[in-house]
Amino acid sequence: MNRCYKRALIAGIVRNFMCVSRRYSGMIGAFVLFLSLLPLSAGASRVSEGLQALYTYSEGTGAIVHDVSGAGSPVDLAIEDVEATAWLSGGLSVIGDTLIASTAASFTRMVDAVQATNELTIEAWIVPKDTMQPGLTSIVTFSEDEHALNFTLSQKDSSYQVRVRSTDFAQNGMPPLETQRGTLTSKLEHVVYTRSSSGKAIIYVNGIEQARRDERGELSNWDNTYRFTLGNEVNGDSPWKGVYHLVAIYDRALTELDVQNNFAAGLQSTGFHSAPTIDPMGGVFSEPVLATIRTPVSGADIYFTLDGSEPTLESSLYSGPFLVNESAALKARIFSGGLPVSDADSTNFVITGALNGGDVYYVSPNGDDSVLAVNNSARTPWRHLERAALDASDGDTIRIIGTTPDMPLRDSFYNNANLNIEGAAPLA
Repeated sequence: MNRCYKRALIAGIVRNFMCVSRRYSGMIGAFVLFLSLLPLSAGASRVSEGLQALYTYSEGTGAIVHDVSGAGSPVDLAIEDVEATAWLSGGLSVIGDTLIASTAASFTRMVDAVQATNELTIEAWIVPKDTMQPGLTSIVTFSEDEHALNFTLSQKDSSYQVRVRSTDFAQNGMPPLETQRGTLTSKLEHVVYTRSSSGKAIIYVNGIEQARRDERGELSNWDNTYRFTLGNEVNGDSPWKGVYHLVAIYDRALTELDVQNNFAAGLQSTGFHSAPTIDPMGGVFSEPVLATIRTPVSGADIYFTLDGSEPTLESSLYSGPFLVNESAALKARIFSGGLPVSDADSTNFVITGALNGGDVYYVSPNGDDSVLAVNNSARTPWRHLERAALDASDGDTIRIIGTTPDMPLRDSFYNNANLNIEGAAPLA
């Protein structure tokens, strides 16, 4: 099988078939269709070629984050202030100012490897605390401070910024490569920076390219005495708040397909999962709405809140679809073994209610002429709006549902300020 096609398939991406001769496009198209019908027994495997450091935060306790890359002597990281962090299932939450750093001069092998290839990839699965962290905050950095560095992945408000030192860039890596504002959110995100030997630099967020430029120069001027650090600069001037689920460093530039492969692989191996899904995803409703929360995680519990606060084990336990009777900010998270094992999903419901608190009637052009029950206890709609309006009382709501043709109201109904009629065409 063509290598380009095979890697795209592994990543779960139906694309990049230009690498196959057009002569065989029909045959390959049929083959792709056949393969797409086969069940996948597991998700994509992460790319490991060129890996120099890997932190998956599976420790669950203690003051050490272990390097599990298997690339030579491990470069473990020490948490300076354990009280400023909280272990999660497959993650480490940084809730206060601290430093998570290697010991001095302990990452010489990564400097040697990167200088040998003149390539670099920085990868992280993170959940930023918010998009308004003060100043420039350091997520992943290999530096002495913010003015002397080999590289730094930072957060600047709602954007990602990467600075890399080279023979053509300043010691502080300026100017940075930066994504547009709004790229960074407070949800679980996969951010990757790659730099090839030719100087092509790209930032991907959730598998999609968000920034690109040519970065001239060699990486031969890197300093092997700098420290590899998470969540801050060594001098403590750039504290970052949020959750780490995975950090990886490669001595090569991952390809687009590599990045998409790692994104598709997700965090299943670390025990962390995608957020539960809420249906419907919020909106404005004039009556109570049935909310459903789903997760593919077998045996896990979902806890939720209705005031926008973070779900905990003290929050409401989801047991099945429920009615949202009034406006609410619904937020849900998956828990397993007493620990949160997913990002949170949230949405807003605005329940306006019927006019003056009256009853709600439904009208459908495709319905029949039988009587419609009140308060949505049965949806047996009238075909004609006028008939519904004759039975409705002051303060009631008549809502037109389904495919509605032009249904101009009689003057007497249109001008009746005591009826709330939704979805009708205005008078001609």
